[in-house]
Amino acid sequence: MNKLVFHVDEAKIPPTDVAGTTHVFLYGPKPVRPGTGSVGGPLEVAVRRLAVVVDRKAMDFLSIALAVIAADTYVSRERFSANGWAREFNLDIPLARPEVWHDVAEDLENALNFLSGDRWTLSFRDGGMEPPVKEAIKRLRKHIAIGSADCVRRRMI
Repeated sequence: MNKLVFHVDEAKIPPTDVAGTTHVFLYGPKPVRPGTGSVGGPLEVAVRRLAVVVDRKAMDFLSIALAVIAADTYVSRERFSANGWAREFNLDIPLARPEVWHDVAEDLENALNFLSGDRWTLSFRDGGMEPPVKEAIKRLRKHIAIGSADCVRRRMI
């Protein structure tokens, strides 16, 4: 089984790994410690730039989705499946309101099992990313001056 433990604070990622466990920095840039992963680095800023109030449950759902994407991306089917396809995952995900998700964890696991052909186990704990507060959104709106915009410009990357 592949256990992935997610963190929103890089300082809480342990200095060493236990065999079979991968630590992933959620909403963070590339982590400093080798052997760890990261996912969703620019998303915290993107959510703030929406300049709308985001429900805590929506932010939690985004965290769950990022954790699933990370697991599916980081764990090779070829290397980590007994039959060449199905992998086993145990995801430990921090959420802003984990109690809301405990009742639907089994439904999410069943959906992921069906959609991917893998075997998923999800566990949720406190300490997840909180959505931006209204004050931060108001500051951002003032900074962008979205009310005075009269066109959309595409920025080339």
